[in-house]
Amino acid sequence: MVRAQALLALVQAGYTHESAMAAVESGDLSQLKAAPVPALPPAGNVQHLLPQTSPGATADPLPATMPRLPVGSTSPGDGGNNTRPTPRPSSARRALEEANGHV
Repeated sequence: MVRAQALLALVQAGYTHESAMAAVESGDLSQLKAAPVPALPPAGNVQHLLPQTSPGATADPLPATMPRLPVGSTSPGDGGNNTRPTPRPSSARRALEEANGHV
């Protein structure tokens, strides 16, 4: 993998394929020869070394026949399943706690 990355970097830097292969195999960088026409730099905002026709990811929209996912509750305290307890005033909570012996 390291040798393949070195080979790719040398070719992108403008050296011939043959001299880059010889230099990587022998470890002698003096074997590098400049390519007659330097390789073009990668296009724009490419995040990997694979060739692309245009930078960035593209996606097709979902077909209209595909059903949408159900949307749950958006309450921050609700786990999306409507199980949040109903709020009670503190006086009602205190009365319940006193009646149950929790003070």
